[in-house]
Amino acid sequence: MIWSEEGKQKSSRVRTLFILLALVTILPLAFGALLLNDVGQLFNLPTSWVFSFYYYRIPLSIAACILAILLVIYQRIHKLAKKFVMVVLILAVAGSLFLTHTFVPDVFLRSIHHTAQYTSIQVGDEVLQNGDEVLVLEVNGVARAFPRQWMRLPHLAGGDFAGEQVSMSYCVLSDLPIGYTSEYQGQITDYKVIAQVHNNLVFVDRNSGELFQQITGKGIYDNQALKQYPVQRMPWRAFRSLYPDGMVLAYPDFNLLDQISTYLFDMELVDHYAGKPLFPTLDLKDNRLPPGEQVLGIEAGGEYLAVTNSFMETNPLHTIQLGGETIVLAWFPEYETYGVFKGELNGQPVTVSQIDPYGKTPEGKLERLNTSPGVFWMVWSHWFPETKVLM
Repeated sequence: MIWSEEGKQKSSRVRTLFILLALVTILPLAFGALLLNDVGQLFNLPTSWVFSFYYYRIPLSIAACILAILLVIYQRIHKLAKKFVMVVLILAVAGSLFLTHTFVPDVFLRSIHHTAQYTSIQVGDEVLQNGDEVLVLEVNGVARAFPRQWMRLPHLAGGDFAGEQVSMSYCVLSDLPIGYTSEYQGQITDYKVIAQVHNNLVFVDRNSGELFQQITGKGIYDNQALKQYPVQRMPWRAFRSLYPDGMVLAYPDFNLLDQISTYLFDMELVDHYAGKPLFPTLDLKDNRLPPGEQVLGIEAGGEYLAVTNSFMETNPLHTIQLGGETIVLAWFPEYETYGVFKGELNGQPVTVSQIDPYGKTPEGKLERLNTSPGVFWMVWSHWFPETKVLM
């Protein structure tokens, strides 16, 4: 029983009021904390609940603290509950506050948006193998590699690219890297991962308070899109060859929590990467491709396209029309990487018969386009059900 000896003598009305006050204090905050920790996604709860809780998390937290104080005062007056019950109640409030405001964004999924360190290829050679996959951003002639395995915990790593602030984002569940600007509404952003919905991460800009869905790059509240930058995926040996003056994200100093988290990721994602979603929030009705197949996702003019690896390997240089735009698809087997380029120069379409990984052709250098490289089909087809497929 939760009641003390004195509490047993109190009227049922007094005890009922105590129970109601305890529930109102704890349940909204605890439920919201679980929403941000993916529990809601396990039960396929509405994503709007996640966004609404995050939007109102501060007033809800303040209200919970005030109610917790009132609960303690009520207990001191009426001496209803046993001491361990009050300890559990207070710990539940404190734990929910810690999960919501500190553990998820700053401990468990702490980004290195403004603290990422980069080192030389020579130093990278000491810890990376030739076949290790890296995610590559090249902006203003500055090339940086982000080892995929190292990006699984921070999810976000930023830096200065010759005067332009850019961040690499990586979603483990989607296996999707996308580069985004580190500026929003004229201010430098402070990105932090706060949750995931439909097997794709959501991050917040703490300076503006806006939430962003990684796969779309659009704000949850204002629907404005972040500026995106092209990302390439390739083995370490390819980056070293293509960008000899490039730099690589410095090897992270994994603490015990990081090591445990990485171990759990490895265990939990085995089935997910085989095509069985970790969270049952995806629409798996589109069976044009196996759920776990990785595709090259492209958007142009409001139209979407998924390109399979087999198509690229069979058609290493291919020109398509998508959303009214001419797009050149290229596969470079010697580097095991894609290239997706705008198929025009000076506003005029060009016929491309030869191209290198940098986009250089006999006619001139083509502009590299934004893509979603290596995203799972089950995620891409859920978010963009109208997508076309090249396979």
